[in-house]
Amino acid sequence: MNIFNAILFGLIQGITEYFPISSSAHLAVFGNLFGVNTVDYNYSMFSVFAHFGTIMAAIIVCWNDFADMIYEIAIMRSSEHSKPHYNAVKTLYLMIISCIPLISGIFIINRLNSLYSTTWFLGVAVILNGVLLFIADHFPNCNKGIGKMTALDALVVGIAQICSIFPGISRTGTVLCSSMAVGLKKDLAYKYALLLSIPAALGANILQIFSSAAYGFEWNMLPGFLVGTAASLVSGILIIKLMQKICNHVRLSYFAYYCWVAGVLFIILTMIF
Repeated sequence: MNIFNAILFGLIQGITEYFPISSSAHLAVFGNLFGVNTVDYNYSMFSVFAHFGTIMAAIIVCWNDFADMIYEIAIMRSSEHSKPHYNAVKTLYLMIISCIPLISGIFIINRLNSLYSTTWFLGVAVILNGVLLFIADHFPNCNKGIGKMTALDALVVGIAQICSIFPGISRTGTVLCSSMAVGLKKDLAYKYALLLSIPAALGANILQIFSSAAYGFEWNMLPGFLVGTAASLVSGILIIKLMQKICNHVRLSYFAYYCWVAGVLFIILTMIF
């Protein structure tokens, strides 16, 4: 992978990871267009670096939330402080519950690798992703705060998140839609999707490291990997900031329309190439 490809794919990773439009599908399709073998172990290792960039982007943006969690856990253990409202700690508790169903993905994720090179499947999946976004845009009574979520709500979100294991289904979109389905306000649903992306992506990255490490590491590829990481980090931060500003003002249907057009184009590309 040359520097140009590293920058391009890093930007695609950062932009599509935190828009609800599926980074996996876009990376796979662009990989096919640019002749990059997305099942090659060098690309797999690049993917680890690029995902690390977007994970760091989410951590940087959500740093205050994690600082609040640490602070509240600390004062919970101190008898010198009166008991406050533990909203941050409850958010952490909900995140843990939502992550539990993802454990089942360990047993199937390696069997899905061939789908990344199946453009027609990616097209269909992106279209279905658009359907989810369109439906979520018409959910009634999305006015609940994260502090009002129940353990059952978190479990529902976690089960729905399993769908994002399939290429073409956006993790951000899945968590956003399922969080709205249990009544969360759209901006808070996006925030929960952002927070939940960190442990989910870290877990997926660790699995990818183990599967890629068996083939060794080519140190001459490191500059491209680092450039791609920087591109995904910067673009990831910018997209998160943008989504936080526009989330309550832009209908999810617009992203659904994009997914439908992109999905059809992906299927057409299958017929051409």
